Amino acid sequence: MTSWHWEEMESSALDGSVTLGGLVYPRRVIGAAQTSDRGGPQVRVVFEMRDDGTPVAVEARFTSDPDGRGLRTADLAAFRVENAAKRAFQGFAVPVSGGPLMSRTPDERRQISRDLDRAVSKRRPPTDAHLREIAEVYRTALDEGRRPTQAVADTFDLSARTAARRVEQARAAGILPKTSKGKAKG
Repeated sequence: MTSWHWEEMESSALDGSVTLGGLVYPRRVIGAAQTSDRGGPQVRVVFEMRDDGTPVAVEARFTSDPDGRGLRTADLAAFRVENAAKRAFQGFAVPVSGGPLMSRTPDERRQISRDLDRAVSKRRPPTDAHLREIAEVYRTALDEGRRPTQAVADTFDLSARTAARRVEQARAAGILPKTSKGKAKG
């Protein structure tokens, strides 16, 4: 079983900051991690804190030493992006009132973790660009005689229900035309 061990995290005050739940977080954190096995791949990740307090990974670069083993599917499967983003920002949180985070009580540190968990798991509506991609996949499948909503589900790795909801959102946004029940229209 592959696991990743974070070796370093750095942040720059030059990138600005975001306030969430009484804490100030840097806008950007850069982390480096190594797989658990000797000679395995490394990853360098750039994390950003969005204005709404969501920690996200915006860039990842996987590398392998010339004499080390290459990147495997198991390495990618073990790389939990949301957990890594949360961990990256936990170490840099500073109270709005100032002072180090480590002076916080265990209950306060748990609250920080819960705040970041909520920010990571928030559902966000799809962007207009994503709805346009949904519509393109839908229309292509319809033209090819395939089941369009199933094609959306397969292409974007969505459940059937979520794919149907995204198609409806594309219709509501005027990207796909309205249809009558049971009659696909692209």
